[in-house]
Amino acid sequence: MKKTAGDLLNRYLHLVLAFLPALLLIRLAEFLSLKYLHAVPSDTWIMELSGYLLDNLVFLSFALILLIPFFLAGWLSQKAASALFFGLFLLFALLSLSLVKYYTVTLVPLDQVIFYFTPQEILRIVVSSTRIDVGTLMAFLLVIAVPLTLYFLVRKSRAPGGLLTLFGVILLASPVLTLLVKPEQIRYSNDFEYFTRINKTEYLAGKIVLYETMKRNFNRNDQSFDAIVKRYHFENRELSYIDPQYPLLRADATPDNLRQYFAFRKEKPNVVVIIMESLSTSFCGDHPYYGSFMPFLDSLISRSLYWKNFLATSERTFNVLPAVLGSLPYSNEIFRYRSAPLHFSLIRYLKDNGYATHFFYGGDPSLGGYDRFMNNEGIDYILQYFGKEYNDQEIQKKLFEWGYFDGDLFRRSLEVLDSLNRNPRLDIYLTLSTHAPFITPDPARYEKIFQDRLRKIPLTPEQRQMALRQKNIFTTVLYTDNALREFFAAYRKRPEFANTIFCITGDHAMPELNHTYLNLLERFHVPFIIYSPMLKQPREFHSVSSHLDITPSILAMLKDQGFITTRPVCHWLGKGIDTTENFENDHAVSFIYNSRTQSEYVHGPYFLSNERLYRLVPDFRLSPVQDLVKSEQLKREQSDYLAITNRICDTVPMIPDELFLSGSFHEYPYFSAKPETLDHVTADEMYISFVKGHKIGEDFQFIELNLSVDIENKTRGSNRIPNVVFQVLDENLKNAAWFQCRLKEDSEKGNLKRMALKEYFDLSSVPDIRNKTLKIYLYNFNQETFFLNNLQLEMKGYKSAHP
Repeated sequence: MKKTAGDLLNRYLHLVLAFLPALLLIRLAEFLSLKYLHAVPSDTWIMELSGYLLDNLVFLSFALILLIPFFLAGWLSQKAASALFFGLFLLFALLSLSLVKYYTVTLVPLDQVIFYFTPQEILRIVVSSTRIDVGTLMAFLLVIAVPLTLYFLVRKSRAPGGLLTLFGVILLASPVLTLLVKPEQIRYSNDFEYFTRINKTEYLAGKIVLYETMKRNFNRNDQSFDAIVKRYHFENRELSYIDPQYPLLRADATPDNLRQYFAFRKEKPNVVVIIMESLSTSFCGDHPYYGSFMPFLDSLISRSLYWKNFLATSERTFNVLPAVLGSLPYSNEIFRYRSAPLHFSLIRYLKDNGYATHFFYGGDPSLGGYDRFMNNEGIDYILQYFGKEYNDQEIQKKLFEWGYFDGDLFRRSLEVLDSLNRNPRLDIYLTLSTHAPFITPDPARYEKIFQDRLRKIPLTPEQRQMALRQKNIFTTVLYTDNALREFFAAYRKRPEFANTIFCITGDHAMPELNHTYLNLLERFHVPFIIYSPMLKQPREFHSVSSHLDITPSILAMLKDQGFITTRPVCHWLGKGIDTTENFENDHAVSFIYNSRTQSEYVHGPYFLSNERLYRLVPDFRLSPVQDLVKSEQLKREQSDYLAITNRICDTVPMIPDELFLSGSFHEYPYFSAKPETLDHVTADEMYISFVKGHKIGEDFQFIELNLSVDIENKTRGSNRIPNVVFQVLDENLKNAAWFQCRLKEDSEKGNLKRMALKEYFDLSSVPDIRNKTLKIYLYNFNQETFFLNNLQLEMKGYKSAHP
């Protein structure tokens, strides 16, 4: 049968119309899931309806992209083209439903965060955080069945010519209409309303495109960067920055605001840092929105130093360890996953001053890069084995997907501490239980505790209904509170308890409670508590501080008391914890979304959130402000900060290497790896060897490499100089450590360039380093031709002065 353009357009109309009801089903599934899983505003259904209009336009835009391919395929076979493009539309619908499912669990649409995880990590997160319930299964079946049924019913009908014309016009106009009705974040006072209205598929596609287009390489010699550093130093001149070459290096004048509250003993105190998953001021502390569901922690607060207006730096766990333990910048997660620049931290300083250091986590420490971070800090012990008694069938039945419950973590940690028998100590805990999917080891018991607690708390009917709707969260919170109670009860019986300082905070707030539709800062709002038997009296502070202030303040207190020594300079982002009892803020914090983007910033009394400006007022509320000058000032400040911190570890050092190594490490000449003889050599291999495989032979923690070579690129039309690779291999010649470094031009004579390199390589995280094999080579990926001459290479090894 002869095919016409009208026939093909008619068939395409049927395909498109068959899927429009499926989009409505997806919106309905989103609405019901949000109502079932979270406390949401009563007008959420209005947001969903307005979002459905956008969904149709996004789908029509997608259909427009496929229109010409459909016509080309349809000329060959209309049936085959219909089946193929029905399948493509179905994939679009199922992807849309999957993204909606992700959003209803996390309350944040999926974005470029997918590039920060391996496929294995993504699978682990999905399996651990989601449940395929009957409702979800029904939604997927309906999204498949409804368009299939509708298309089967209408596939042979003929649409009127006017309808086909209208369809063609709407199809062509759909991209423009999408742009016109697409929500703008700045127009909404809270992100929940914005995120609910947007089309999740278009949002993901836009973020992926933005992520790819924003990739760029930085040039350290860029004069504009030098201007940024100078401006940053001028704007923060009260911090006494020292050298533009090290943008974060400054005199360490952190005030000791904490010592006055303690009656210290003669011995160095133990320090215990407890970072609790999703610990939120929504259910503990001073006047929590949902009432107190952590009665033990609240009783501890009444005997502690307590900061009610404290801030995390990120809305998920990924940045909490660098922020709390090192006052470090985010810098594209280099401190968790890559070889980080030399830096100071609470762990490094306390270890240098005779402290034993331990990290206790109930899950897999490699999943979040926690083990890499801790090993880079030189931690003495990471909990990775829970012992035979935790592997019996009863315990295994009680495990949840992320790992061991908090009670098991605390109990096991005390067993480990008994076996190690070290003092003084820095013990770091990262808890897990108050994480989706919110499971307790004894659900019936904690549901009863929840119901009893709910009867005692004075809540409004709406708050009570919200709490009941999310009882799995609150039962888990109650379980963790009881685990904390048992931990402190056991610790009180220990001889070191009287000389221990406990610091407790949350990694971030509880995102599943959706408190951000009340206050944009709530996702970062966490309590901070310092408890110790050595405290003179409890105090409550209303001033604002953040995770970045914890390490500077603890070190300042211990140093001023004479327990430790530190360098006279630092790279801290935090200025120290503010102990002003009135509400005020003199700190600056750039907040990191789960997407790893930073578009929220607080400085002093102002908070900038995606172009929206607010003023902080007492009780940590936000008051909208219309002040374009102040908005532009905050945007420039954050932009300068990001320009500097994004270059950390790329081309910009944090501190002089010699400053880090001096006093903490002993230097040893290292000549075991002799360089190749490269005099008047022409090479085009992919790996141009400077040092072939040699055993390292010593337990070095750092190796200093000084290298220089004359080099000329002989390839026509290219002036590329390859990077140097410093590689450590295990006994099976598998990669144990891999560092790629840029050669820098030292001098030039004609086409021949003298290139040099001086780098320090941190090998403290590589076990049994003395038996590893070292290779150093040029990574000539494009296999260009190079002339090399006069290779000079010197290496030094460094071992800790505090074994």
